[in-house]
Amino acid sequence: MTAVSLRERKKAATRRRLMVVALRLFERHGFEETTVEQIAARADVAPRTFFRYFPTKVDVLFADHEELVALLRDTLATRPPDEPILDAVRRATLAGIEQVVADPSLFLTRSRLAARVPAAHARGRHLDADYEDVIAEAVAASRHTEPTTDLHARVIARAAWSATRAAREIWVASDARRDPRSLVNEAFDLLGDCLPPGKPVRRETS
Repeated sequence: MTAVSLRERKKAATRRRLMVVALRLFERHGFEETTVEQIAARADVAPRTFFRYFPTKVDVLFADHEELVALLRDTLATRPPDEPILDAVRRATLAGIEQVVADPSLFLTRSRLAARVPAAHARGRHLDADYEDVIAEAVAASRHTEPTTDLHARVIARAAWSATRAAREIWVASDARRDPRSLVNEAFDLLGDCLPPGKPVRRETS
């Protein structure tokens, strides 16, 4: 994994602080009722600082998106040669939800808002494509094909990310009472059962 500079770590910390503050305010007062000025004041930054990090109020919901995409990309790029890609996606997903386990109410609020606020729902679905692209690129690379034209890569990517989304939806429906890690594992076990033996994708040798 690429080393992260102190400046980048500070920026990441500010992004996360803004997200946490925003989600707490959204939970207490509602998404529409909470202003950017209130978020900035509670996070002890100027409103213009908020907009340096997030173009709109909706974007603060997904402040950790780039970090999670990078985690998935690095996990796939550094997986052992004999590890199926779906297993690596499972590992990255489990690593990413550790912050959910640490503070379930925060991420339950986000998931509910992403489902109920039209702009947030649209933005979340748009961002889902980034995860699918990363998976498709890894599958295509293992097959020495192009991710934009390899149907196999696209189907595997769509199925893998759909498994994570299904686990998240069940977790939200349970009001965070179910363990998200168990749900992710169950979802990927079910996905594996749907594939013929040996089909979870491995690197191919040339």
